[in-house]
Amino acid sequence: WGVSESQITVCVRDIENDCIDYERNADQWMRAGSIYKLPISMLWFDKFNSGESKITDEIYYNRRKYYQEVGSLGLHKTGDILTYEEVIRTTILESDNTGGQILFQTYGGWNKYRKDALKYTDIDMGNRFMLQKNYMTARYTTDVSTYLYRHRDEYKELIEWLKQAVPHQVLDTVIQVNMPQKFGTMELYKNGTGFVEAKHPYAISVFTLGMVDPASNRMGRINEYCYEYFNQ
Repeated sequence: WGVSESQITVCVRDIENDCIDYERNADQWMRAGSIYKLPISMLWFDKFNSGESKITDEIYYNRRKYYQEVGSLGLHKTGDILTYEEVIRTTILESDNTGGQILFQTYGGWNKYRKDALKYTDIDMGNRFMLQKNYMTARYTTDVSTYLYRHRDEYKELIEWLKQAVPHQVLDTVIQVNMPQKFGTMELYKNGTGFVEAKHPYAISVFTLGMVDPASNRMGRINEYCYEYFNQ
């Protein structure tokens, strides 16, 4: 792919046959950026589905506690009332950083979120996964996307928001199938994870660091190879 070994990590899972079909540096730690907003959103949907919480439950917005740059939720004033539906939808559609803060803080904090997010994988992620520097691996996020596909009836609204967030961009740049995906950027990192309902459904994660050309183009071409392979 014309890049150094350390600049890109890839993991592709054949969901139908439950096997890793391709991997490159899949266990290399990378800064995930906003991809962390996918598993925390899934954990909240787990709460809604179990009856522990409701998507219509209200949140008292405290600007000093939750405000982060990027996204429209930060425009609210202290005392405004939000619902989890509004917060999760905006967090996914806009990759809203204030929304991310609200979701993990009201969940019980970063450590509880990261610990519970291990339910989506069988991998031993170790202590680095717990750090607030937000490290993830392509293998882990592929497991998250695989879980999302396998339990898609439980995450219908979330999947629809993921489709609407960056249509025909990032992993979908070339294949143009409006796949559900979450992207994340942080400093020189540009990443994407999601699943494709091809002839053989598959999950894919691509993490990049310091790409010279637009990273979304590179990620899109990688996913094109996968799409053609799984649709043979």
